[in-house]
Amino acid sequence: MKHFITGGITFLLLLVVFVVWRFMYGEVFSDAVRVRLKPGMTTNEVISILGPPSWMTSRQWEYTRPLMFNGGLVFFDDSGHFTQAIND
Repeated sequence: MKHFITGGITFLLLLVVFVVWRFMYGEVFSDAVRVRLKPGMTTNEVISILGPPSWMTSRQWEYTRPLMFNGGLVFFDDSGHFTQAIND
């Protein structure tokens, strides 16, 4: 019974460490998603890949995810075409 309790506590500690790491250092945009985003894409094309943004202005969109501290930023030029996406 003692080993069962010790194993359970160890599992819970590892789970907490993983959730905290994911919260602090997780990236909103994976490398696979950023590869699909090409400079010059329209806003509709970006939405088809990323979905609707959490917050937006005319030249910048912000994406947030539940249980993640960091956000993702998407930038557009003056004509409304995609220029770059970064994990912030």
